[in-house]
Amino acid sequence: MNNFSPKFNCEELTAKIVGFSDFSKRYKDVLTKLNVAKGLEMQKSFALENLRTLETLFQTDVYTRRYIAEEFGYDYVSEITNRGFTTARRSDGKWDGFKVVEEEGKLTINKFFDGLGYLRTFPELTKSLANNPDLEAEEYFIKGIGPGPGRYLYFVVDQNDFDPLQHNYYVPPTLSENMVKTTTVRGRTSYLSAADLSSLFSTDHAYADDFSHGLACVGDDQDGYYFIDKTGKDPFEFALFNSPSYFSEGLAGIGYTDIQKWPEYEIESYFITPAGNRVGENYFRVKNFHDGRAWVQFDPPMDSKWYCIGHDFKPAFSDGLGYDSVYDFSEGFALVENEHKSFFIDTEGKKGFLDLPNFYVAESFKDGLAHILTGTRSFYIDKRGKIIFEDKL
Repeated sequence: MNNFSPKFNCEELTAKIVGFSDFSKRYKDVLTKLNVAKGLEMQKSFALENLRTLETLFQTDVYTRRYIAEEFGYDYVSEITNRGFTTARRSDGKWDGFKVVEEEGKLTINKFFDGLGYLRTFPELTKSLANNPDLEAEEYFIKGIGPGPGRYLYFVVDQNDFDPLQHNYYVPPTLSENMVKTTTVRGRTSYLSAADLSSLFSTDHAYADDFSHGLACVGDDQDGYYFIDKTGKDPFEFALFNSPSYFSEGLAGIGYTDIQKWPEYEIESYFITPAGNRVGENYFRVKNFHDGRAWVQFDPPMDSKWYCIGHDFKPAFSDGLGYDSVYDFSEGFALVENEHKSFFIDTEGKKGFLDLPNFYVAESFKDGLAHILTGTRSFYIDKRGKIIFEDKL
């Protein structure tokens, strides 16, 4: 691909390329939603009309990616990593991979992947292998090839298309706490060392999660779930619990069902620490902690409301109100529902937005924005409840 000179201040905008990955992570979910929904036009509108509400670095990222998309006809350009690598979706749905280099006031596009079904940068792995002379590369990617969306085989490759693992996977590999998780077509999940990609252990469970606080949840709906440590062993030897869980803010909520008492079976839920110690009270159901808050149910069907507690396991709201349906807190707010009306509340239980219209679908806050979808409108609000972008359906 040819060199090109941007129509904006190239020196000012490209000076931050080295640090792109550090700040763009804060906005990648928002950008993904914007671009998946309507491609480049949505991103252009968001960038041009709302730049003053976002930080300077975000403006730089959007402008650079938008210009690349316009100049070369891409529908979407993903976040640029700290080494200048990015991926872009073409109008035919295929993905290209290239490196953005600033040379004498010009941005040079060096393309090395062309027309893949799926392509994402893997900056976490790139960083993890940076000190390994045998596997160090400028950038690692996850590429997918196959007949169509949802039917790809995934590979871990560097920018030269070298595959250090020499294997294909059923779902895109992930990285957490220096452990790379891979799943084969036959459903076998392996955990690899992120330092050298050596295999540590494997499991045949249908569900296998990423690691958090040194533990990962594995299991299935039929037999139940349990935690494993980084050796693949169960450090607790608890009875198997009902549904997947994970550690957040130092605690994990787990629940058990006594099916021997069916149909009047009993459900018992509580929190545990990474050491396996049981803390707090017994509940009917629990959700994990986020922003210092967790949701619990006490005694359905007598009271099916969800109530909020803090890390002291005491009620977090002075009014003691419960809600029919709740979502986890995110960035200081949680989406709740009562009497078929949905709204956001803060961590003190105060209603955040009095003028928020009724909606069919809403998502929790990420990167300062929440997505609201009604029958006729799709828009993003900030934490004041102000609509900063709207896409009419």
